[in-house]
Amino acid sequence: MANNSSPAKPPENKTVAVEVSDAPDNASMPPAANNQNQQPNRQEAEIGDGPDNGGWLKVVIGGLVGAATVLATQWITARANRAIASEQAEISRSAVQVAADAAKASALGASAAVESAGAARENAAVAGRNADNLGVHAVARLRQEWINTVRDELSRLHSLLANYRPPPAKATPTQIAASEQRQRDTNQSKAKLALLLNPREIPSRNLAVVIRQLENPALATADRKRWARWIVRWGQILLKEEWDRVRAELSGEEIAVRFRRDGRR
Repeated sequence: MANNSSPAKPPENKTVAVEVSDAPDNASMPPAANNQNQQPNRQEAEIGDGPDNGGWLKVVIGGLVGAATVLATQWITARANRAIASEQAEISRSAVQVAADAAKASALGASAAVESAGAARENAAVAGRNADNLGVHAVARLRQEWINTVRDELSRLHSLLANYRPPPAKATPTQIAASEQRQRDTNQSKAKLALLLNPREIPSRNLAVVIRQLENPALATADRKRWARWIVRWGQILLKEEWDRVRAELSGEEIAVRFRRDGRR
């Protein structure tokens, strides 16, 4: 019994058969063909499962183009805004300059108006002074004419009264006519002086007293000469006072009137 004396070895073909049975079904295909079929499938799987070279490049380029577009838009917008801001600033500067020019023109106009007003006031003042001067000179001229007229009438009346001689008892017609003419001339001078003089003033009242004394036909020659001198004296006082008034009006000065209307010196 040979089988009982030595253990039996398992056959090697049995192990191979087990390995063959565990292999996939396509193991029966030739190795070369199997490799060829598996390689394209791997490429297809790679191409189908991940992005290809052209796709991701387009994505990158599209992103760059989009970013560039955004940047360009922002840059253009910023530049346009700066241009608008610059234009608005220029408009504002122009408006400020126009306003400044208008203000300057207004200031010049106001200054010119002030100067014109000052010149107008000065002209008005000059015109007023001229009018006053004309008025003063007119009044002074009238006073001077009054002085000349009173002087002439006092001189004439002095001549008529100081040299008076009553006509003789047996006067000739010529003497009577001369006496009558002398009386008419005396009356005319008295009336004219009465109209020229102010009876409220002391010199005028005193002159009236002297004239009445000299009209007395019975007045002695010595007394007549004495009263006649008072015509000259009070006439000088009257004319001097009036001349002082004329001078004061022309110079604008005040003077002290020697004889006042109320009689006080």
